[in-house]
Amino acid sequence: MPHRFSRFCVLTVLCLLPVSISFAQTETIVYGVVTDAETGKPLAFVTIHVEGTYQASITNVNGRYEIRVEHVPAVLRISHIGYASQKIQMDEGAPGEYNIRLEPVTYELEEIVVTAEDLGPNIMRKVIEKKQAWQKAMQGFRVEAYTRLTLENDTGIVAIMESLSDAFWDREKGWREVLKSKRETSNMDLDFGEAVPAAAAVTNLYDDNIDVGGHNLMGVTHPDAVAHYRFRLVGRRYLDDQLIYDISVIPKNKLVSAFEGQVSVLDSAYAMVEASLKPNQAFLFPPPIRGLSVNFKQQFSDFGKAFWLPVGLQFEAELDIGILGLYFPMIKMSQLSRLSGYEVNAVRPDSLYAKRRVLTVDSVAVRQDSLLNRRGVVVPLSEVEQTAYVRIDSTMTLEQAFEPRGFLARFVKEDEEEREERRRRRRERRNRREGQQGQQDQNAKEPVHLNPLKNLKPQVWYNRVDGAHLGVRKTLQANWLELSGVGAYNTGIKRWSINGVAKFSWGERQRGFLELDYLRGSEKRYPSHLFSRWHTSTLSLFGKEDYFDFFWNKRLNTKVGYWFRTLDTTVSAGVNVERHRSLAETTHYTLFGNDFVQRVNPAIDPGRLRSVVFRVRTNKTEEEEPVFVGRKQVDVMVEHSRPGLFSSDFSFTRYHFLFNP
Repeated sequence: MPHRFSRFCVLTVLCLLPVSISFAQTETIVYGVVTDAETGKPLAFVTIHVEGTYQASITNVNGRYEIRVEHVPAVLRISHIGYASQKIQMDEGAPGEYNIRLEPVTYELEEIVVTAEDLGPNIMRKVIEKKQAWQKAMQGFRVEAYTRLTLENDTGIVAIMESLSDAFWDREKGWREVLKSKRETSNMDLDFGEAVPAAAAVTNLYDDNIDVGGHNLMGVTHPDAVAHYRFRLVGRRYLDDQLIYDISVIPKNKLVSAFEGQVSVLDSAYAMVEASLKPNQAFLFPPPIRGLSVNFKQQFSDFGKAFWLPVGLQFEAELDIGILGLYFPMIKMSQLSRLSGYEVNAVRPDSLYAKRRVLTVDSVAVRQDSLLNRRGVVVPLSEVEQTAYVRIDSTMTLEQAFEPRGFLARFVKEDEEEREERRRRRRERRNRREGQQGQQDQNAKEPVHLNPLKNLKPQVWYNRVDGAHLGVRKTLQANWLELSGVGAYNTGIKRWSINGVAKFSWGERQRGFLELDYLRGSEKRYPSHLFSRWHTSTLSLFGKEDYFDFFWNKRLNTKVGYWFRTLDTTVSAGVNVERHRSLAETTHYTLFGNDFVQRVNPAIDPGRLRSVVFRVRTNKTEEEEPVFVGRKQVDVMVEHSRPGLFSSDFSFTRYHFLFNP
């Protein structure tokens, strides 16, 4: 699970497109630290802007900055809300280091309580009106984007990933990026196909609609925002001699996922210059997610031009996953992004938009891996991040960092052999993509060791019908064949259950498959995307009502399908041959020995089921896979049965449709 979550932050797309990279010969690297002139404390996320250009950067959490000035003479402007800006004149031969002390500008203290309720909505109406005017003139842009993702557990940083790209945005076609450089701690071992997009991963809080973890939230500058948000003027500040309005944001309907927080608006332009927002309490996810907090902070600038564009993004998220008896360390993710060198309404390359992939790779530049080591290209690493790069080695895996805990953890932990097997497959994929055919052939010739103790896992659950289901699962996998089998004894119904699956793969990257699935055992009458057998087992043992109903089934399911990688969509068709019987509840046992009585397990219509199934699904979703982080997915299935079809005792057509936008 932790491994999947970390991969949720990484897009697996790849193609090769050489891009020439050059830097002006007259460039100058300016660097230093920005502090509060009164307290001496470093100031984070201060904007450093080369006047007359779209070139800008921000300070890190330690107040450090670096910026590349491509042509001199030039003027640098260092600005931060609540402080008097400073300017640096850059001439030929000027020194590179400038430590800046910004003077605080005091708040206005005049009374605003009486008019706050009216001023807030009126100011935001003007912001929305101005935005609609300048957005109409913006058809697209090019920008250099840098993003740094940091993963932490409850003890500290466990992984860092950085990427630098040339990015293009088109109003109609969206984002396209060319990855120029990437860098990560050695325990990530990511190949090109798992590179992190630098621009498409940047949330723009100025957008009308904003996707957060699969939830579509209305932006605070949406045309209908005033009808859905309560905007209230809470303060006034200055940016030099320009007045800034601080406006609180609260959703009017607390039951709808939306933002809350504060935005800062420049009085003279009625433009949003900063936003600090987070999803409200209605932003919920089903078990096993116990808690999720997300925070955004973003700065905007017009760079002296007509369009208000993001300079960067600071994003933090904390994810708490667990159920009774099984939980994971707190998963913390932070993102720091910088967008600079905008070229508004520049030509967007047709060759990039001819591809469906958002991210392509300049493989030559990435292999050289030198751009991120050049000064002025990135937002400087914090002291803690610098230490993490030195401390973290390839043995400090994410699996270890997010290893499950609790008395049920031993049933879901990977053993070291499984981890090594997964690492080996990942190395094979990387070797193929980098053209190392010799190594690929050697790996392909490795024999499959049928060690009877390898990949052996217990399978244990509890419910009112099976009682204790005590079993073990064994898996075997070669390049083209995957086998798994389960044998278990059910103490309640006093029967053995057996389940075996054989999957044959073929074609390019093994996208085609034939799967045979045999079962003799109890089954749930209805699938669930919210609850697993693990979750409902703990509920039943602690005296809660059993969530599922069950029946006895002997079945053989056969299906053939193909995964379309470009669309990330699997299409399959199959035949089901089943025989159903009713089961009765056998136990009301709880750990505390109370008098709780489970409800009756309802009877079913016994008989033979013969059906044909057609299915289309995205993101490789499985029928009963929990929706952990609200990811986008579509799953459509049609099942048909009638008496004339292989002597079936049932006649029906079942439609299943899952859409998670």
